[in-house]
Amino acid sequence: MAVRRYPRWFLAAFSLVLGRSELVRGLRGDGRDEYWAALDRDASLFAGLFLIALVIAMCCWEWAHGRSGSPYTQLGAVSGLAYILALVGLRLRR
Repeated sequence: MAVRRYPRWFLAAFSLVLGRSELVRGLRGDGRDEYWAALDRDASLFAGLFLIALVIAMCCWEWAHGRSGSPYTQLGAVSGLAYILALVGLRLRR
């Protein structure tokens, strides 16, 4: 496999473009406001739901092949417990 060679100025120009990006500032934490807090919350929610769905799918895959699915059932149980604790904690906080 060939290694790509970029001109010397490419990395500097790329860094400059990224430095002026609103997305990069939001990810870094500069100028965080309610908009970025909502984006962060929604992205975290999506990632969590995706991960839980993936754990359930992998557990079902293991069961379908006659295996115990042990690591995935444990991850699912810990995730469910974390959800319940977060729900109770958030409810008591309000």
